[in-house]
Amino acid sequence: MLRSLVGSEMCIRDRVKSEVIQPILNNSYLLLSMINDIIDYSRIKRNTLRPCFREFDPREMIREVIQLFEIQAKKKKLTLEMIVDNSIPVSYTHLTLPTIYSV
Repeated sequence: MLRSLVGSEMCIRDRVKSEVIQPILNNSYLLLSMINDIIDYSRIKRNTLRPCFREFDPREMIREVIQLFEIQAKKKKLTLEMIVDNSIPVSYTHLTLPTIYSV
């Protein structure tokens, strides 16, 4: 079901405002991430998990977190604002666990 929800995003995007679709997609990816964490846990138990290094953009991560709360904030007439110090690098490399993406 999650695969069909995320996969149908392109069909829905034209008909519904992206401010509604984007949080739904972000939450779908978060759910998928939780499922992958469960899979990773089972790999740890079997000693078959191999870590790897990946890059991520901290600014983009903050934007995604703000989007998760934006609709609720608007309902409460609150404004969410992102302020990131210029000393924060655009990209970090961190140790992560490989995951299976079924999207």
